[in-house]
Amino acid sequence: MAVRDQIHPTGTNGSRRAVAAPAGIASGTRSVPLALVGVALVVVGALVFLALYASLDTRQSVLVVARDVAPGQVLAAEDLEVARVSASEGAASVPASRRAEVIGQPAAVGLVRGAILAPAQVGESSGLQAGQAEVGVVLKPGQAPLALHQGAGVEVIDNGGETAAGQARPVVLTNEAVVSDVGAPSASSGTTVVSLTVPQPDAAAVAAAGAAGRVSLVVVGGS
Repeated sequence: MAVRDQIHPTGTNGSRRAVAAPAGIASGTRSVPLALVGVALVVVGALVFLALYASLDTRQSVLVVARDVAPGQVLAAEDLEVARVSASEGAASVPASRRAEVIGQPAAVGLVRGAILAPAQVGESSGLQAGQAEVGVVLKPGQAPLALHQGAGVEVIDNGGETAAGQARPVVLTNEAVVSDVGAPSASSGTTVVSLTVPQPDAAAVAAAGAAGRVSLVVVGGS
């Protein structure tokens, strides 16, 4: 091991003499501040990364139905949960920050587990008949006729369906849906949120396909 000369104050003959001291003592003292600087740089780098990630994340926290809710039923905390969705999916949604306002209010329509909660679905009853539910779907340009209007009878098609062999094939989810409301197209994404009155047994499948952006609407005769 390398040694460093050090002057000893008292020699055996009265003179000053050199003794050996470990060189690692001085170098070890210098290495402590360097280690602290390294730790600080790691922490600062992590904070910068988190800040950049947060600025690039355009998703928003919204309320989602945690379990099926009947029309007129007062919403409880257990009926709602929070999910982060893209800006287009959350175009007609209730922000998670309004959770306290929603709890205690009646459901205006039947709510289906997993569906994004829309403002129109909370409040006084909409007059839906027994066995009906109202579901919101997000439509991209071309997934519905331009003349789509409130009261139109439509066929709801899931474009992400598959055959038994695994081949892609559109699947008709229901042919008994009625348009109850048509939102304004989003200026940023061009998507449109449409509210549909559907038979209760079909509501879950329509809600799931609608939230995933896989739904197309076909206006049927008599509308």
